[in-house]
Amino acid sequence: MEDVKALFPEETAREILRILKQGDTVELKREKGNLVVVQIRRKVKIKTAAIG
Repeated sequence: MEDVKALFPEETAREILRILKQGDTVELKREKGNLVVVQIRRKVKIKTAAIG
């Protein structure tokens, strides 16, 4: 894959993979011309059984 042009710098790609391996969601945003990697972690606070 050395001949393929990378979409992201290597550091950004490593950060994205690290977040995905943890099971979290990654969101990419553009802020003031810069690419920002956002980690979205979901946490269950209240879990109840649905009766019906």
